[in-house]
Amino acid sequence: MVHGSSEVAMDLWILDQMAMDLGILDQMAMDLGILDQMAMDLGILDQMAMDLGILDQMAMDLWILDQMAMDPVICMILDITSVCHSHLLLR
Repeated sequence: MVHGSSEVAMDLWILDQMAMDLGILDQMAMDLGILDQMAMDLGILDQMAMDLGILDQMAMDLWILDQMAMDPVICMILDITSVCHSHLLLR
């Protein structure tokens, strides 16, 4: 069966349209890859922020321990506890 030139031209146009649609789908897939990469980067940043929060908490804990060490009453209690603990270990 022989196609007329207008039918062949229309078929070629449809194939061209399909190729363009595949190009758009490919572009969308690449965009999704970029978004996925960005989401992963945001996850890493979120993890880093959480780690910074932990470090901040540790720094605050060290500050509290430092404050406790400066407090003479707590020093005295710690000394008594240490002596009692040593005494119990020697038994």
